Amino acid sequence: MIRGRPLSFDREAINEYLGNPYEPKGDDGLCPYGRLLARGNWNVETITEKLLMLG
Repeated sequence: MIRGRPLSFDREAINEYLGNPYEPKGDDGLCPYGRLLARGNWNVETITEKLLMLG
């Protein structure tokens, strides 16, 4: 919250701010990054362990 007002970082809020509404292409409703991630060929747990430090 900022000054008592909620601040959204969802797709609609970001696209409204940028002035370029996102329109999904295809039936899956995913962006290109989402399609890559949905393939399941990335080991997200390993990537997370490598990038984040415990603390």
